Amino acid sequence: MNSPPLLRNIKFHRQTMHFLRKIIWPIWATGFTLSGLIAMHLIERLANLPPCLLCYQQRQIYWAIATIGIIATILRRINKSPLSKAILNGALSILFVGSFIAAFYHSGVEWKWWLGPEGCSVGADIPDILNLELDLSKTDNFVSCSDAPWRFANLSFAGWNAVASLAFAFASLNATLSQIRNVKDFS
Repeated sequence: MNSPPLLRNIKFHRQTMHFLRKIIWPIWATGFTLSGLIAMHLIERLANLPPCLLCYQQRQIYWAIATIGIIATILRRINKSPLSKAILNGALSILFVGSFIAAFYHSGVEWKWWLGPEGCSVGADIPDILNLELDLSKTDNFVSCSDAPWRFANLSFAGWNAVASLAFAFASLNATLSQIRNVKDFS
């Protein structure tokens, strides 16, 4: 007898989450993050949609996630300890929560729920990559944070980043909790 569709979906979800948390979550987290960074840069260049100050801040979090994900992937090969895996998955969880908060804040600025940081409403050119530190210290070099240049299903890039970051935070938390259970079994 066939099980109802809802039960099949729950079983599939459990199997998928087991695969992600148990086997290769840091690899997936790194892949998702690097794919997102590549997409952001392609959209910026090909669609001529320059990022705002808050977009750059969200990218910094993505680079941190990619770095921790690469470290976690390498350490998984070297150190088989469930505790180290739990710590690194926990770090990924925290960074994805930070990404969610930054993206949600940016979405709120776009929806005019609150004001953005000072200098976020001034329009200007894309910063020069060779003088990035100098350009980032100037607040007049960014496009407006309050204007979403693109929306899909009524969500901007920042809105979709918030949705994805929240989903990845839960997946990372799930992987962390799985490793914590393994630490308890290990000791």
